[in-house]
Amino acid sequence: MTSTPKEKQSFSFSKENDGVTKTVRGEEVENGWVITISKEWYTNRDNDDSKDWHSETKKFVTTKDPRESTKEKETDNISAIGSLINDIAGDNGMLIV
Repeated sequence: MTSTPKEKQSFSFSKENDGVTKTVRGEEVENGWVITISKEWYTNRDNDDSKDWHSETKKFVTTKDPRESTKEKETDNISAIGSLINDIAGDNGMLIV
């Protein structure tokens, strides 16, 4: 008897606010989830009209689906990732990590 492997899930969403783009990506892997949170923006240089590009990326690993923790309001470590997703989905100007 053979079984069909479960198809891995993923999600991604982005939001732009005041020139800052925040993105959350989640990828299901064999033993949990890899969550990537990134922030990208430009700043003006002082001496000319050109811009400097900036980015920050953080990665997290969890054994539970982080989308579920935002619904359940769990109190363990996974809720921290859920809070990050909520922060990025909200109208906050900065991502607090």
